[in-house]
Amino acid sequence: ERETWKVDLEKEKLRQVELESVKRKEISDLEDRLQKELETRSQIEENSRKGLEDLEKRLREESEREKAELTVRYAEDMRQEKSAVEERLKAETDLRSQFEAEKADIQARFDEQLAEARRETEQ
Repeated sequence: ERETWKVDLEKEKLRQVELESVKRKEISDLEDRLQKELETRSQIEENSRKGLEDLEKRLREESEREKAELTVRYAEDMRQEKSAVEERLKAETDLRSQFEAEKADIQARFDEQLAEARRETEQ
């Protein structure tokens, strides 16, 4: 009976050692999985941060490009408006010159008719 008891004790010790070994392996596996999960999350966070930075950069570039396009469009609109005003001023100046020329022509004819009328009255 004593021998049986020793054998049983040895078996129990071996079983405990095996259980400890299995437990250590499970703990090691859990630690490995946890480490991989942390690395994955860290990589996801890094990718998200880079994605956000890229998005912000693209938005800044697009905003600057739109601002430049608006500036160019505004400058072109101002050039066109200036050109239109200059054309209107030239047209008004031409009309004024034409009016002054007609006025001078009428005044000259009037002066000529007046001078002729005076000559006729003097005779």
